[in-house]
Amino acid sequence: MKIFDSCIYPNDYSETELKKLSKELKSSRIQKAILQLDSRKLIDHNKILSLLKKNKNLIASYGYNSNLTLNQNIKLIQKYNYRIVKIHPRYMNIKLNNNFNYYDKIFKKLPNNIVLQWCSLVSWQENDLPTSSQLKFLNLLINKNKDKKIIIMHGGGPDLLKFYENFRFYENIYLDISYTLCHYFESSLFHDIRFLCNKFDKRITVGSDFPCFSFVDFKKKLRKVSSNINENKKFNIFYQNLEKLTEDK
Repeated sequence: MKIFDSCIYPNDYSETELKKLSKELKSSRIQKAILQLDSRKLIDHNKILSLLKKNKNLIASYGYNSNLTLNQNIKLIQKYNYRIVKIHPRYMNIKLNNNFNYYDKIFKKLPNNIVLQWCSLVSWQENDLPTSSQLKFLNLLINKNKDKKIIIMHGGGPDLLKFYENFRFYENIYLDISYTLCHYFESSLFHDIRFLCNKFDKRITVGSDFPCFSFVDFKKKLRKVSSNINENKKFNIFYQNLEKLTEDK
């Protein structure tokens, strides 16, 4: 079964490291992966895109850089034709509390053909923003930006079903289970993920969150959690949903 990994990070962005990562994907029989460009690190965009042209199983996700203005970010996205943009509040160091307008402006100004990845893990917020508050925040943000395709990365972690119930009627919203699948595998979330694979197969994406989890461990857990899922649903979840989102963008 083909696999499209939604979230991988290299140790660094050197040519040697990216070639190694591309080969490791091939040897692990993972057909494609989204390479996360960490906004906290110095990124040579010309070099990255040149390398990705040679390693076609990698697609870059531009990490929104809070040290730049909104217009500067958009110019980079358009100049290098990035198809995916990652909004990672922790990496950006912009808490959600009292910053709704900041995020709303980003969503509004980004072109509609961009796929947005939103990191839903907010434990770094020092408990000042519980899950219910993030859901309210995202509801407001998404309802004001209904023309955007949004992947909620990690699916809200331990609150996966709350996120599903909240967004299941939003056709533009996808739930990603990278990190969550491997990290919570021995918990009751195993059954929650299996439930979603059966009921929500057209709007689930999967990923390893490599190097946090190895490709071997990721694939092993993916096989177990999907053992009772039919092949068409597996194809959607493992590969086709991300393929549709990212093709011809």
